[in-house]
Amino acid sequence: MWTFRKLSQILMKLKIYIANNVEVLMKNYLISFCLVSCMLLSSSVYAGLKMNKTRYIYNEGQGDITVKIVNDSDVNYGGQVWIDNLNEINTDSVNFIVLPSMFKIVKNGRQIIRLKKIGNNIRKDQESLFFINVLEMPPRPKDTPDSFMQIALQTKVKLIYRPTSLQKTRLEAEKEIKIEKVNHGYKIINPTSYYFAISKVIVDGKLIHFNKSVDKKLGLFSPKSSIDLSGIKVKSSSKITIYALDDFGSSREYIING
Repeated sequence: MWTFRKLSQILMKLKIYIANNVEVLMKNYLISFCLVSCMLLSSSVYAGLKMNKTRYIYNEGQGDITVKIVNDSDVNYGGQVWIDNLNEINTDSVNFIVLPSMFKIVKNGRQIIRLKKIGNNIRKDQESLFFINVLEMPPRPKDTPDSFMQIALQTKVKLIYRPTSLQKTRLEAEKEIKIEKVNHGYKIINPTSYYFAISKVIVDGKLIHFNKSVDKKLGLFSPKSSIDLSGIKVKSSSKITIYALDDFGSSREYIING
């Protein structure tokens, strides 16, 4: 039978152990908490609605284009679609309508969305970039408490409007991209009227790693613009290779001038 003195000694040892190992205990607690949280979320947080493309091209003169949204889950979903109007002359104007803008997709079903141009404020001398947004609305599970938290995921993909004058010259326009030396560094230049999505830059066989800000700008390389590059050295004899995504989302290789 334990005496009070024996119990006091055990409690004192436990107190000393906790004091000496508080960092380890807290670290293990946080790891366990994160693992449990991920396990709880992984079963309910994922994109139930998916689009059939990663980018859409709207050529001037088209009546409309279609976007197919698929529900590959085993529950019904609600959805909402809208377009962010970016890079047009009048930022308050509406250049596209979406039909339907709200919908319901049964499990393992699909919904066809039609995009139609209605505005006249889009530039004619270069491409314009928009974004198609899809917000999914999952059903509320049965017998959930009032404090139940439900997450609605939003998917965003590019919508590029291409004027008639640029439709025949788009193929391999990435070859016009060039890298030039400026002051104590370099910049990559897009002299064309097209948007490019550059995923990799390789100089003399070496993959160049940029920071997140530069990577983002390269992924949305706008017409007639330039981007400052850090951590890159180019010789007159260097071979510069870029990888960029085409209209179908496929990665293609191009050798450009330094």
